[in-house]
Amino acid sequence: MWTSPYAPVEVGGTTLHRMVLEAAARSGDRPALVDGPSGTAFGYRLLAERVRGVAAGLAARGFRPGTCWRCGRPTCPSGPGWPSVPWPPAGP
Repeated sequence: MWTSPYAPVEVGGTTLHRMVLEAAARSGDRPALVDGPSGTAFGYRLLAERVRGVAAGLAARGFRPGTCWRCGRPTCPSGPGWPSVPWPPAGP
């Protein structure tokens, strides 16, 4: 297992997935991610849907809070993806 030599960073008592889901609730279909080469935009609503889908899939496979997951992705994904994602809970 790899661990960072740096101390954990405090981000105001929240997590990345909660920040994304809160932004999605406020922003709906406004662009959240834009693929530079193609200009294809993915809205916050779709991003939130994908975050919840990844969380549910990982939970179904036994991932729990604190578990880290790493996967490889092509450099030009066909949809929002992350090269390294800490496990978010399946709930809101």
